[in-house]
Amino acid sequence: MEVANHHYPGPDGPDKYRNSKRPVVFDEFCHLNSYNRFELSADPGIRNMWGVLLNRMWNDMYYSQGVLGGALWAGIDDTFFLPDGGAVGYGTWGPIDGWRRPKPEYWNVKKAFSPVRIHQKGNMNQQGAVYFDVENRHNFTNLSECKFIWKSGTNKGAVSVDLEARKNGTFKISLPESAGRNEELYLSVASPLGYIIDEYNFQILPDFIERREERKSELIVKESADEININIGKTRIRFDKLNGLLNIYDNKNKILMNSSPTLMVLPLNSEGRGIQMLGNDLNFEPYTPVCADWICESVEWNRTEDSFQIKVKGKYKEAEGSLAYEINNNSTLSVSYDFTVLEDVNPRQTGLVFNLDETFTNLSWKRKGYWNVYPENHLGSLTGTVEAYNEKIPVSGSAGPDKQPECEWSFDQNKAGINLFRSTKENIYNGSLSNKAGNKISVISNGQQHLRTWVDTDNNHIKMLVADYNNAGREGYLSSHSQKDYKALKKGDKISGTIVLKTDNQ
Repeated sequence: MEVANHHYPGPDGPDKYRNSKRPVVFDEFCHLNSYNRFELSADPGIRNMWGVLLNRMWNDMYYSQGVLGGALWAGIDDTFFLPDGGAVGYGTWGPIDGWRRPKPEYWNVKKAFSPVRIHQKGNMNQQGAVYFDVENRHNFTNLSECKFIWKSGTNKGAVSVDLEARKNGTFKISLPESAGRNEELYLSVASPLGYIIDEYNFQILPDFIERREERKSELIVKESADEININIGKTRIRFDKLNGLLNIYDNKNKILMNSSPTLMVLPLNSEGRGIQMLGNDLNFEPYTPVCADWICESVEWNRTEDSFQIKVKGKYKEAEGSLAYEINNNSTLSVSYDFTVLEDVNPRQTGLVFNLDETFTNLSWKRKGYWNVYPENHLGSLTGTVEAYNEKIPVSGSAGPDKQPECEWSFDQNKAGINLFRSTKENIYNGSLSNKAGNKISVISNGQQHLRTWVDTDNNHIKMLVADYNNAGREGYLSSHSQKDYKALKKGDKISGTIVLKTDNQ
């Protein structure tokens, strides 16, 4: 039998060969982010976003009758360090780095190619039962040969699933009455050889949230010719009438946020000084420009019993429109933006960037994930806390550490901070930056916005982007997959959003 081969067929490949009489193999089909080094230097989070593209493509391949399978290129980074400190090779194209450490893509590969796919059918019922759909993608193994181990709170047990290879079915887990009302159920699947095939963490009961009346503080407003000061609790918000931007101070008059926000319409950038590294400079400046040449054109404000509102109209070189601030007596600050772009652009991220004091180096977050389980300290972790940088770890270039590292990949760092700190946290419910003095600035969201933070060494700031649009970047060999999520903007198109911030000061 003759087998065909297609090199990088793109996302339309599975459908093209769906009814092919000659089976086909995609020898390479979903290139990792590698050559877009300026994007990677700014946001290693696009490595985790690659997992969505891989899973989407592999599902289409699996259900295409004519496609036998495919391969990733490659398993390990192609980076070789020279005695002078330079590096050569094709770069960081593997799910495992040159030091044999798993990168964010490694977990996504395991999840995408998992032969046991489990989907929760509903909440736990009154009898303590939870039902699941299951797909067995093994070619030969019956799931009765695998071990399904569950854990909920302090309770754990096993369930037997009898399902032939390449079939779909259902099963249930019956929790004992002693399991109580734990909201989550962890489930692992082990192969007949004993290793873990896949892991899941299901929410089997709703989050029961009691809404309590928020503590409210008096809004004290003082106005002068050039500024408006709004005091609320231990926080002072100073609005600059001359430029239409905000500054936030604590009760000791220490600045927390400076001259914010700034609109970001970040263009896609596939550049990386060529495909191969040739031993030249490996310090790729993080590509994260904001809109330039802000001109404030008009300011109007209004006071109500519970809030103070300010609307600013103005323009950048790239866009024109308005910013609207609402300071509420529950210590929240809403910032809305509504802009019309003045030039064509294909953006990677759009949103607002806030300049926080350089002491705000501790980041924490909670988010909605593509998978419901990630390893601890993975760039896709659903919750986490990380510092911006580690003085004990050397700063690396685009190729990573040139000496044997003592940390896991997530804690490598460049001038913009640790990988885990500066990677985009997609679909956040909340995120916060805090300092050792006890001050904290939080983003309160709904699982549809994205948070990215980084160290701005040129201006001694911690930058915080809250984005309403985000995609997986522009790597040349991957772009046929990632462009499905692009939203190119034409001159005259609008971008808008609302960001809710909350300050907590000691």
